[in-house]
Amino acid sequence: MRIVRSADYIPRRSAVVALGNFDGLHLGHRALIGETVRLAKSMGLISCVWSFETHPVLENLRGPRLILDPQRRLELLEELGIELYVTDRFEDVRDLSPEAFAEEIIARRLNARAAVCGFNYSFGKNASGDPQTLKALLEPKGISVEIVSPIKDENGETVSSSLVRRLIENGEMSRAVRLLGSPYEIRSAVVRGKGLGRKLGFATANQILPSDRAVPRKGVYASRMDIDGKVYDAVSNVGVRPTVENGAGVNLETHVFGYSGDLYGKTVTAGLYEFIRDERKFSGVDELSQQIKRDSENVREYFRKI
Repeated sequence: MRIVRSADYIPRRSAVVALGNFDGLHLGHRALIGETVRLAKSMGLISCVWSFETHPVLENLRGPRLILDPQRRLELLEELGIELYVTDRFEDVRDLSPEAFAEEIIARRLNARAAVCGFNYSFGKNASGDPQTLKALLEPKGISVEIVSPIKDENGETVSSSLVRRLIENGEMSRAVRLLGSPYEIRSAVVRGKGLGRKLGFATANQILPSDRAVPRKGVYASRMDIDGKVYDAVSNVGVRPTVENGAGVNLETHVFGYSGDLYGKTVTAGLYEFIRDERKFSGVDELSQQIKRDSENVREYFRKI
């Protein structure tokens, strides 16, 4: 997949363009991307995503945190069939009127023959344009607009990034996994801890939670860790380790089943599948060690059943 800023992009082929932020690439986003790829193939055009370089709500670390690691988002878009990813800086387009955005970005810079957006898509200065505005502006220019209807989950709720983020933060991880189509993942380098886990017989990989990512509910999770392309079952703790720490920040600590190598400094991916229990303080390291054994067995049983 080619990645380029729109100011540097010289279109050599017409495109079908998916419009949105695509934070999480949940089932609603995947329906939109699937429609984009389908249309592009049927029309003999290039499949394209237009989005912002960074999520606009994360300016100065304000607003909701990201669901998906930005690099992983690009990888997934390519896996889903997108051939071109075009970006703009939010500050460069936020003051464009809907008319200017449709003409300058979609029609001219992207050379679009079709645009695909969600039912709740907004664009232009002060988010003043909606999908019907987009149709009114583009279709007279010969650019078709496809509006993707909402996708509902098993509870009848519309699948959205805000719903998935809420599930993650509440520890409803199994439901979040279903809506994402994949586990909630943290990809970062392993940092050194105090080595207590190794002394207890449960060596752990410690990762600092990125400040721009959604923070799962504190507690223990059934997880899997990707190490150099090989995936291992694991048990993870999101929290502050109250039994052995005092006032420490939130981190992710993972005991990987069947792995004994040195992970310090290595970038790994931990995927959280199921919430097992809340984090709590134990009377000491002996009680903690016994609980880790029980947690590990519960996680092994979970993965045996799925």
